[in-house]
Amino acid sequence: MSNGRYFIRVSDETRRLLPDDLSRLMAEKNSFVWELQTTRRIPAPAGDEAKLADFARRVRASDRVSEFVRGKADAELLEHYLFVRSGWLTNLGILWIGRRCSMRRKFSASSMMSEGARCASRSGMISV
Repeated sequence: MSNGRYFIRVSDETRRLLPDDLSRLMAEKNSFVWELQTTRRIPAPAGDEAKLADFARRVRASDRVSEFVRGKADAELLEHYLFVRSGWLTNLGILWIGRRCSMRRKFSASSMMSEGARCASRSGMISV
């Protein structure tokens, strides 16, 4: 039980957080959102068409989704759910509709440069 106190683990130490430190950490929390990064530089059309079709079907069949969202085209759904940013698949998009070749490559400069070309050469690409 913390009795209203907050702690942070740094290496092998547990340190008490002061209110100012807690405020700073909360403000920084949203400064980097991994899911929205496009560092892999995989073009949106390189996603898996079957996975997108399944995702779109499920969204449109859900009673939790508004009519406004259900009426969107597939490409608009990708942007609405943050799967695509500036024409590139986000990390979230890669996880949901990416191909295996997009997911298994290591994050190295050489693989990022040609990643889109390798995955784009596969069949079943998305038309965006």
